[in-house]
Amino acid sequence: MWGRNVYDSISKFLQFQLTVNVVAVLTAFIGAVTVSDSPLKAVHMLWINLIMDTLASLALATEVPTDELLNRKPYGRKKSLISRTMVKNILCHALYQLVILFTIFYYGDRIFHIKSGLYAPLFAPPSQHFTIVFNAFVMMTLFNEVNARKVHGERNVFKGLAKNRVFCVIWLSTFIGQILITQAIAMSCRILEPGEDFLALEGKEFNERIRGPDGKVSQAKLDEVWPRLRVLARAQPADKYTLVKGIIDSKATPQREIVAVTGDGTNDGPALKKADVGFAMGIAGTDVAKEASDIILTDDNFTSIVKAVMWGRNVYDSISKFLQFQLTVNVVAVLTAFIGAVTVSDSPLKAVHMLWINLIMDTLASLALATEVPTDELLNRKPYGRKKSLISRTMVKNILCHALYQLVILFTIFYYGDRIFHIKSGLYAPLFAPPSQHFTIVFNAFVMMTLFNEVNARKVHGERNVFKGLAKNRVFCVIWLSTFIGQILITQFGGAWFSTAPLNGTQWIVCLALGLSTLVWGQVVATIPSKKLPKTWKVGRGEVEPSKIHINGDYNVRARSRALTVRRTGKSLWMRGMFLMGQHLRVLRAFQMRDKNFGKTAPTMTAEAAERWRSSYRKYRHQKHQEKKAAAERAEAERAKLPQDIKEKRKTFKQIKAVARGRSLDKNERRHKKKQHHSMDIDDAE
Repeated sequence: MWGRNVYDSISKFLQFQLTVNVVAVLTAFIGAVTVSDSPLKAVHMLWINLIMDTLASLALATEVPTDELLNRKPYGRKKSLISRTMVKNILCHALYQLVILFTIFYYGDRIFHIKSGLYAPLFAPPSQHFTIVFNAFVMMTLFNEVNARKVHGERNVFKGLAKNRVFCVIWLSTFIGQILITQAIAMSCRILEPGEDFLALEGKEFNERIRGPDGKVSQAKLDEVWPRLRVLARAQPADKYTLVKGIIDSKATPQREIVAVTGDGTNDGPALKKADVGFAMGIAGTDVAKEASDIILTDDNFTSIVKAVMWGRNVYDSISKFLQFQLTVNVVAVLTAFIGAVTVSDSPLKAVHMLWINLIMDTLASLALATEVPTDELLNRKPYGRKKSLISRTMVKNILCHALYQLVILFTIFYYGDRIFHIKSGLYAPLFAPPSQHFTIVFNAFVMMTLFNEVNARKVHGERNVFKGLAKNRVFCVIWLSTFIGQILITQFGGAWFSTAPLNGTQWIVCLALGLSTLVWGQVVATIPSKKLPKTWKVGRGEVEPSKIHINGDYNVRARSRALTVRRTGKSLWMRGMFLMGQHLRVLRAFQMRDKNFGKTAPTMTAEAAERWRSSYRKYRHQKHQEKKAAAERAEAERAKLPQDIKEKRKTFKQIKAVARGRSLDKNERRHKKKQHHSMDIDDAE
């Protein structure tokens, strides 16, 4: 369910973002080509960028999955990321918005009876005309965000348990068996290690240690037992619930522990509900256990829990990487455009520049930073707490330090670039002046530092080696190189369309050196200890909302009697087993994927989608050509069927009309007579 929810959230964000990008790019481009001015200024693009990125991603990716997601068929391996329904929505909404925006852009002064903002001088105050265009675009974008919410029209259970000791998730074994056998199993799985100070108890001894003389559970006694408890044998369902509730209510640790419980029987329901995360067995588990759990293991394999934890941490890290990179670029872009507009009434970053930077920040950066495959190193870290801030102190340190470094460089080039590079200053240039090398260097230096800072953004926990694992992420490498090549083409050949002027070799070397310097600056920033920074620098800190499922708070939960359990007939058990097997196979076909093909899946799906679109378009063109050819043949056949007498009558009628007008029937004869009259006139004149 969560997997489908994540897939749908990505589709929603892509549909919304592509619509806004298409409208913004075409509006700025056509406006600049037709009237040499864009109705969307650089500051407008920054606000639209905020709507498209941070706010839209938070709004469209925070919907909680519902049971309705399970009613749909699973996505196939060749399922297109952008479906035909999404393409239809993107194109139709973009076309509708463009028609409205250009109607206001060209005829808004007449519609609203206001002064036109077209061909306004450079230092003219903001006009109501362009403000209406900007406001209409934002209003349509906001309401279209509501539309974007809908886009559909193994058996070795001990394998992988050694990893649990590494990433600090303590497995409290509740096997029903002798304590010595349980300890031997725990030793083989490295839950217990020789020489370790631990407790391995049976259920009876466990209750004797945690209960007082009155037979009630004492939280103080329980706090003395559970931190060292590793194995609990001969445990009753009530013992499981008592242990889970005791750990959750404990104050023995500075932060409350996150408790996970696995179960497959009906008696495990209370413990599964009470735990923070409940894992139920998909094949052997009962319906009650599945309903009380949060996650169902479709293969009944404990190693799937490790994979779930690993993927969960990877998703969390991917969001942190994207936020760290995006906030750095936003801070630099906003301050550069704002201070430039205040000091010299001009911004070194034009609207087209902001569109390209927006493309780097959004689509390309999200794909590059969110496509890293999870590794076993994620399990070496401690788990995130319940009150863990989304933006940590390390991230705030990286954002502020990198933003400050880039701003110092950009404003140095902005105010003193003409003296440093010995070029003509772009400050206070006239309105229709060609693009200057001065502002092009500012734009190019910003993009270079942004690209190399994208490599720094891959690490959000203060790691030194930012290149570790880079070669394995082919998507990141391809996107990074494509962006770098695109920046070269835009700078050297963009011209007036992209407000750039070609740079020479020396200027390019300086820009590349500034980009590489961000990697060196990242190592300097990593030396600053994050723990010494104020705790108020954390952003997104808060308590997780409690679950909607509430159960009785009593410790002494009576075990459910087998006599109260409804016995199932052989036929019902057989039908239920066949149903579960079919469901299991469908889930495996939908989600099973080999690791070696992981990096090839997304490009392959994109290429297949493009090929299907081209094939459909060729069939459409061929069909239209055949229809035109058939229509021409039918018309020719109709003309051939006309009787001969009708043709003769038409010819005779034309001849009669020609005679009535005093014209000759033979054009050659008429020309001959004209020549004779002309020659006679010449003879008379002589």
